Amino acid sequence: MILLSDPVISRIPVEEAGEKLVDLRSVQALRLDPRLADPDGDYGHLRLSVVDRLVTAQTLLPPNSTS
Repeated sequence: MILLSDPVISRIPVEEAGEKLVDLRSVQALRLDPRLADPDGDYGHLRLSVVDRLVTAQTLLPPNSTS
């Protein structure tokens, strides 16, 4: 398993794609744990395509696995 903190991962360049960011707190299909939230709420923003994939993945989970 490779962790996000692994240097192999941290060396991958990030390129801005200009994709819209979505505040997960406004997505009814997903729940967001607020315990580690920053004061500005930036912790809950993801690219629209990532949010779409999360919602799709959640619909593929077995019943009662998201409670």
